[in-house]
Amino acid sequence: MSKSTALFRYKKIIWITFFVIEAFLVLFFILRLFAANPEAGLAQLIYPVSQLLLLPFNDLFPVTELGPSRIEINALVALVIYWLVAILLSKILQAATPVSSREAKEELHRDDL
Repeated sequence: MSKSTALFRYKKIIWITFFVIEAFLVLFFILRLFAANPEAGLAQLIYPVSQLLLLPFNDLFPVTELGPSRIEINALVALVIYWLVAILLSKILQAATPVSSREAKEELHRDDL
């Protein structure tokens, strides 16, 4: 497997993982916002996984309650942070991948333009 193929695959894994995390958090936010029944099957799948993903963000901001609806600002913050982490991991992976002298010169030339 060439280094560009390996890089492509690793970056793809990072972004697929990111999209799965984001999907859980977006669904969590929507279900809470519209006061979904926590006994429903989808909610029983989404809530526990999302709670694990939200652990680092617990109590960062208070939850706003509007009747039965809940606005989870922590989930929105988590969406942004996980997106930034995915970008950072992707860039680190790209920077750590060895390149040939020719590729390095081409990249430096592109940066100069």
